[in-house]
Parts: sequence; structure tokens; C-alpha cells
Amino acid sequence: MSSRFYQALVKLNLYIRHHDLREHWVKKAGGRFPDKQFFRISYEDRHAGLFGIADRVLGACMYAKERGLIPVVALTEEDIQYRNQEETDSPWEVFYQPVSPYKAGELSQFSKVLYMGYNSSCPRFIRDEIFDSKEKLHEAYEVLCRYARLSYEAKNRLNLERERLNLQNALGVFLRGTDYAALRPSRHSIQPTVEQAIPVIEEYLKDHPDTDTIYLVTEDEGIYRKLRERFGDMICMTGDRFIQNYDGKGLIADYIEDVNEQGFEYLLRIYLLAECKALIGGPAAGASFARIINDGHYEYVYIFDLGRYE
Repeated sequence: MSSRFYQALVKLNLYIRHHDLREHWVKKAGGRFPDKQFFRISYEDRHAGLFGIADRVLGACMYAKERGLIPVVALTEEDIQYRNQEETDSPWEVFYQPVSPYKAGELSQFSKVLYMGYNSSCPRFIRDEIFDSKEKLHEAYEVLCRYARLSYEAKNRLNLERERLNLQNALGVFLRGTDYAALRPSRHSIQPTVEQAIPVIEEYLKDHPDTDTIYLVTEDEGIYRKLRERFGDMICMTGDRFIQNYDGKGLIADYIEDVNEQGFEYLLRIYLLAECKALIGGPAAGASFARIINDGHYEYVYIFDLGRYE
């Protein structure tokens, strides 16, 4: 069955049998803010990582802006792996500030709310064309600055880690392993092995002898150990959390115990990766977000293009 035909069947099923799961309006006579229209952003994927969620939310915010709607993120602990902290309205607000002044918990009181569908027509924020020019990359950067402002806790943690590290002459390296390497998810970009990455890193260091640090972002302890063995003390990281006891059978979200702390650590790693002077890595959401956060200021970028898993 072709992917396009399958998607058509999913949409037809949603339209006929599952009104609550498809994009639909809920209008409340006498509700609050009758002059405004809101867009309730949701995402039901317990295995989605932090930047996979950010990709979905930012795409939905762009969609809302195009339609003149006010976006409100209404993620729940039941839908995604992250957990609310005290005084937060949504797990999104653990890591980011609200995308608008309105709260998800109040949406049921509003006059006009468009509910985001399970099989939403919202565009993805991360698209290949973003990286075609500095102008498009900067446009993506402006969207991120508007809708994905770091929470105060995330910002404070980032400032402390930035003070600890000196990444002015650092090469950033982003390598995924674990479930990406073991499960080879269909239609996802093939990730480079550490053996493929090492010659590219060595070539960069040869051409840029002033580089004093390799800032590594990976969840795979095996990748860290191999690069540490090859490059020694040049390798540095934020934190020391790796996916423990991965057996190659499931998604890494199932192996994380303290999801919020893991999320904070990954968030800081990507923002610090964006502060390096160069980037070498695999084509995944984390590397894409680092390039957008960097806003085109990398002196050198090498993203592997190895095709897609079948």
C-alpha cells in the first residue's frame, strides 16, 4: 500500500468516524473573547523527543498565524513523555514560555476554538528549503524566537553552562545512535556511524588547527567512548546522561527514567551546539534546530547525506 493511499484512508476514517480526532471548531455561545479565534495545539506521541515536539508546535504556530488564529499549546502528560512541573499549564512550559498570553486550561471557556486534528494539515517547521539560503534560515530563526522562547529555568541553566564552557573555538559534533541506528526508522534520514564521522572531523581539525574543543552531542555512550578514545580531552559534553541498558529493540523514550532532566540536558546541548564555530553531524531534528538557533553564523557546516532508511 502506497504512503499516499494510506494517508488518504486515514483522513477518510477520521472524517467519517472520529470527529473529535480531526480538525474541528468548537464554538461556545456567550463564551469569553467572542472577537478572537484560537487554535488549540496538541500532539499525541509518547515517543516524540523534545525537538520533535518543538517541530510540531512551531509548524502549528505558523499555521495559526497564516489563518489569523491565536495559538495555545495544550500538550498533556498523557500525550507526550514530559511532565508538568508546579504552576505550569502544559509540559511545553517546562522548557519554553507560553506561545501566547492565553492558557490551555481556559480554552473550554472561549467562544471560538479550532482544535488541531490528529492528522493535521499543519506544515512541519523543519523543512529542507529552510537551509537553501540565509534569508530562509533567518525567517525560521525569527519564528523560533517568537514562539520558542526558553523558560526561565532553561535560560538560567543555559547561562550557567555557558559560563562553564568556552566554545568560541569549538567544533560541534552531533551524532545519533541507539534506536536510530538499531531500528532504522522507515523514511527517516540515515545517520552516520562514528567511523564515518571521524575522518570528516579529522579533516576539519587539519584545516582549522586553532580548534581547541570538540563539543559532542549524542545520547549513545558507545559513540562518546569511541570519540573520546580518538580525540581525548578535546571532547567535552554537557552533563553525563546517556541512554542506559539499551537493548536495540525499542525507542529510547522507553529507556528514560527522569524525562524532564533528560529533556533539559538535551535542550542545553542543542543550544550550546549552536554556539560552536562549526558543525558536523547527522541529519536529525537536533542538528536542524542547532542550525536555526545559530542563525547562519557557523563558519562551516557538514551534514551527512546518506539517503533514507527503506
